[in-house]
Amino acid sequence: MIKAYVDASFDEAKKVCGIGIFIQDGVKQRTISNWMHADSVNFGEMWAIYTACILLHGRDATVYTDSQTALQYLTQGVKDKPRTREQYIRHRQMQVLAYKIKKLGVAVDKVKAHQKACNKTNTSNGLADMLAKMGRAKFYEK
Repeated sequence: MIKAYVDASFDEAKKVCGIGIFIQDGVKQRTISNWMHADSVNFGEMWAIYTACILLHGRDATVYTDSQTALQYLTQGVKDKPRTREQYIRHRQMQVLAYKIKKLGVAVDKVKAHQKACNKTNTSNGLADMLAKMGRAKFYEK
C-alpha cells in the first residue's frame, strides 16, 4: 500500500501557502513542495490532499493529514454557517475540494501533528511539514 503524508505552511501577511507531499511506495519515495496563493492554511491543506489524491488515483493508497478541519469537510462537512460573504466563498471552495477528493476514491486518514517520538509515521509527517515550509520559501525566492 502507498502512503502519502501532506501538510501546509501559511504566511497570512502575504497570503501564500506552501504545500508539502511525501509519498512512500515501499522503498520508493517521492517528495513534492510548492507554493500557492491562498486565503487560509485550511485551503492549503485541502489542496495538498487533493494533489496527492490526483497523483495516487487508481492505486491502493492512503493520504495522511494532520488537519482536523480538512478531515471534517471530508467526513461529515462543517456545520458552522458563514457570517460574511468571504467566509461563504471559502466554505464553498472547501466543499468543492472535499467533493473532488471523495470522487477520486483515495482514502484520507488522520495523523498526529508534530510528535517528538521518533517513529516512521512521525518522521514522514515531519518531512511533509518541512516540504511545506520549503514550498513557501520558493515564493520568497522568486
